[in-house]
Amino acid sequence: MSKFGLSQPVRRVEDLRFLRGAGQYIEDLNREGQLRAVFLRAPVAHGDIAEMDISEAQSAPGVHLVLTGKDLEGLVDHDMDSAPIEGRDGSVSQHPKRPWLAVDRVRFIGEAVALVVADTLDQARDAAEMIVADYDSLPAVTETALSAAAPVVHESHEKNLCYDWGIGDETATDAALAGAAHVVELDLINNKVISNPMETRGCLADWDGTKLTVHFNGQGPWDMKNEAAKRLGLTPENVAVHHPDVAVGSAPKPSPIPNISPSARRPRCSAALSNGSPSGARACSRT
Repeated sequence: MSKFGLSQPVRRVEDLRFLRGAGQYIEDLNREGQLRAVFLRAPVAHGDIAEMDISEAQSAPGVHLVLTGKDLEGLVDHDMDSAPIEGRDGSVSQHPKRPWLAVDRVRFIGEAVALVVADTLDQARDAAEMIVADYDSLPAVTETALSAAAPVVHESHEKNLCYDWGIGDETATDAALAGAAHVVELDLINNKVISNPMETRGCLADWDGTKLTVHFNGQGPWDMKNEAAKRLGLTPENVAVHHPDVAVGSAPKPSPIPNISPSARRPRCSAALSNGSPSGARACSRT
C-alpha cells in the first residue's frame, strides 16, 4: 500500500491483543492506595431537594469524602458547558445552569446528587445508601410533543425550548410551497434519544499535590486537559490526560464534563466524576 490514498485496505494492528483478552480498559487500571467513588442519584424526574443528610455516610467505615452540590458551590465552577447554536431568529440557544451535582432541585431521574469516596466499592455503595435524601416532587415532562409547553424545567428560562433551528433559504422555500400545485403537510415528532455505549464513561484521577493525572475513556485528551486546568485553577502543564483502550466510541464519550474532579485540590484524594456507571468512577489517593 502506498503511503497515502483513498479506498485502500488498512491492516488492523490491535485485534490480536483484544482477542487474547489483553485489552486495558478503564476498569482494568488500578493504583496503589486507590479509592472508589459512587454516586447517589435522584429517583424522581423533577423535584426540590427537601433534605440531604450525609452525616451517617460521612462516619461510615472506609469513607474518605462525601460531597453534595452545595459543597461544590464556591469550591469549583461546576456548571456544565454546552455548545451555543444560533436559532432562526438570530438568538443563541439557552444555557441554563446544569451542575455536576444537583443543587436544590433535580430535573431528571438519575441526576447525581451526592458523591461518596471510600476505600472499596462496597464501602462506597453502603455509605451512599446511608444518605437521607427526600424530594418534593414537581410536575414532570413526559411527552416530547408537549415538552415545550410543559412545566418549565429550568426556572431561569421562560420555556423549555432550547432553540429553534433551521437550514437553507426559508423565504425561497415558503415561496416554492406557496406556488406548488399540491402541498402535503406532516408533523414529525422525534422521541428523545440517548446514547448508551456498552462501556459507560469512567475515569481514574490521581492528585500528587502538584500534578493531576487523569485516565478516562473518552475521545481526545485536549478538551479534558484544558477543562480540568480551567475548572480546578491549575496550569495546563500540571494536568496530564491519558486514554486507555476505549470499548465504544459514541456521542457521550468525547465531552470532558462532568468527568473532571470536584475535589482534586483537596490534599487526600482526587474524586473523579463520571456521567456513566457509578462503579466506573474512581479516585486514586496519595497521602
